[in-house]
Amino acid sequence: MPCLETIGSALNLLEMFNFAAMSKTLVKYVILSLLLLVFALPAIQKELGFMQLKPLGGDVNLKKAPTPTWDNWFEGKLQQQFEGYIEDHIGFRNFFVRLHNQLDYSLFGEIHANKVIEGKEGYLFERGYVEAYLGLSFIGREVIDERMDKLEFLQQKWEASGKELIVVFAPGKGTFFPEYLPEAYDTIQKSMSNYDYYLQQCQERGIRHIDFNKWFVAMKDTSRYPLYPKNGIHWSEYGMVLAVDSLIHYVEALKGIDMPDFSWWGMEMSDTARSVDNDIEEGMNLLFRKEAYPLAYPKLKYENDSTKAQPGLFVVGDSYFYQVQRLGAMTRVFGSSDFWFYNQTIDRTDDWPIKPNMVCLPEEVEDKDIIVLLATDATLYKFAYGFIDRAYGDYKTVDDIEQRLLGDSAWVATVRADSVKNARFATTLRNRAVREFKAVTRNSKEDRLRYFESKIRGNSDWFESVKQKAKERGVTVDEMVRKDAEYLWKKELEKGASN
Repeated sequence: MPCLETIGSALNLLEMFNFAAMSKTLVKYVILSLLLLVFALPAIQKELGFMQLKPLGGDVNLKKAPTPTWDNWFEGKLQQQFEGYIEDHIGFRNFFVRLHNQLDYSLFGEIHANKVIEGKEGYLFERGYVEAYLGLSFIGREVIDERMDKLEFLQQKWEASGKELIVVFAPGKGTFFPEYLPEAYDTIQKSMSNYDYYLQQCQERGIRHIDFNKWFVAMKDTSRYPLYPKNGIHWSEYGMVLAVDSLIHYVEALKGIDMPDFSWWGMEMSDTARSVDNDIEEGMNLLFRKEAYPLAYPKLKYENDSTKAQPGLFVVGDSYFYQVQRLGAMTRVFGSSDFWFYNQTIDRTDDWPIKPNMVCLPEEVEDKDIIVLLATDATLYKFAYGFIDRAYGDYKTVDDIEQRLLGDSAWVATVRADSVKNARFATTLRNRAVREFKAVTRNSKEDRLRYFESKIRGNSDWFESVKQKAKERGVTVDEMVRKDAEYLWKKELEKGASN
């Protein structure tokens, strides 16, 4: 019996060792399976799209899938391009980017957002606004004087035809919150800024202007609601609405007209910033929101009265007016409305966005009553984004055409003899000069090619077909766009020759 008990104990011990070995193996398989799952999850998430992640904020440029060609294959570029594409589109990428940014920000105070800096008490700024306030980006009196000379000439031209020019100085966050600038700037003494000198020149030359920069600072301690957000770079939505209301009343007083009412019937407070009120923070792409104070959001209402005046509005401006355009107030209170965003794209009331080089500038301004040039202090170094130079050159050319027309005694006699045209001879002269200017500029091959290229790129279906054609022919998209533009230009010449 003792022998049997010994054998039984040995068997039990052996079973325990086998179970332990099996348990260890099972644990290994479980750990291996979990690791494989972790590695596979990004690919699974990308393909199946489960757990939708919040898109990254700011200016994010993701690499597009490369087009295989014999050249990039044999040169080894295709593999590198695919590697960059896969890295930019891997599953959970947005989460990992935010996790990385949050760790760097929380542990080391490092911000992964272009030109964004943090000031005292966590206030966020863009470097350009700080440098603009301190005068570090001042471009000099000579440059500004030259622009203002041209602007003074344009104001006289527009006033002669019943139009009003208004320069609008939008506020800047560095100017509004100098007490919260980063400590690194405490030792820098403020000097002449672009804002200071542009404002001085407007005052000395009699150029109409609205100084929201000064107005916002004056209201800072008495405003019922915040005029600037803590984690955004633009005026708050409440501050923007105040500025729009002020601009409308200014135009009414200037033109002696009554425009449709723009007002608000209530105010909604929110602890969470909306729209672009936290645009800088969004660009930081953190996991957790930064501390901020409540902001006010007006509940707007518009008067629908067709009997009231709605002057045409022409605006050249930066992202501060882009906010206003998004609000929709201008298109409801004014008549036809064109917004030249940084003089790069045109957002108009009755058309899809187009490029400025697609249009005749004097003709575009002709049916407008109010011309607004708007800039915050951070963008004044490039005011008004090339528009002043172009407008000055175009109107000088129109003046030359007018002088040539006035030298044509037969044409002048014919126009004056016409009783209808004689009533507005100056208008007839200007319209004829603008038409001839438009014809001359459009006859330039390079201008017409740029025009057709913009038309192609501005139409998504058309542009997609050109990209497909480029792929089939093994050329770049830019080369294919130029080829199609040249074809259209030649067809236009043939059509003109046959007429």
